[in-house]
Amino acid sequence: MSRLKAVTQLTSKTTGVTMNTKNGIITTVALTDSANTEFEFVVANKKVYPDSNIQLTAVYGGTGVPVVSVVSRGTFTFTVRVANVGVAAFNAAMGINVSIIG
Repeated sequence: MSRLKAVTQLTSKTTGVTMNTKNGIITTVALTDSANTEFEFVVANKKVYPDSNIQLTAVYGGTGVPVVSVVSRGTFTFTVRVANVGVAAFNAAMGINVSIIG
């Protein structure tokens, strides 16, 4: 049995998700954000604490250039920011690899 959890946003790019493992992948809805824009969503995770080290990596094959980051951490939650730093709009769903250390 894999310890990797896969979750998908259901309704919009700002819809929160629940992923109660230390390693997983979040799949966003199809994105259409223009260049130089960003959005955030909350991840509920019982393995996360305010001092957790959370590493994110974007997996994306569309246009635009994604940058993913953690903007806040709390007890059992963290907030992800997705920014399009490219010159073209996003045109696909994105995978975000998550690894929680500590």
